[in-house]
Amino acid sequence: MKVTISLNDPDLSDEALQRYVEALVPQVKEVDGVEDATLVPFNQALAVAGMTPKSVGGFLIGAMQAEVNFENIGKLWNFLKDRLANKSLEAAFEAPDGRKFTGKANNQEDFEFLMQQAEEFFKA
Repeated sequence: MKVTISLNDPDLSDEALQRYVEALVPQVKEVDGVEDATLVPFNQALAVAGMTPKSVGGFLIGAMQAEVNFENIGKLWNFLKDRLANKSLEAAFEAPDGRKFTGKANNQEDFEFLMQQAEEFFKA
């Protein structure tokens, strides 16, 4: 499953937000079940609904992607919850069969609801 996350923090400059995401990517790669994690190339801006088409160094500002098998999506969620639960974000999920789910979260309650909705969507 491909998970794309776009962070929005009006208190951070574009460069600071990008540095935050760049530091997060190698940590995500270490999560059990994550096959890969990368920044999102700018040329994918139109392919990722809701992502801001601004770039720094050829990558979408504040955006990252992770490839994870569905059985371990909970481990990725728990990792991200600890780091992103109080941040404004948009998430897009794409299953290998082409099913897609997108959602937004602005706080921990939203984040947990988004996780629950995504899991229910893909289990159906």
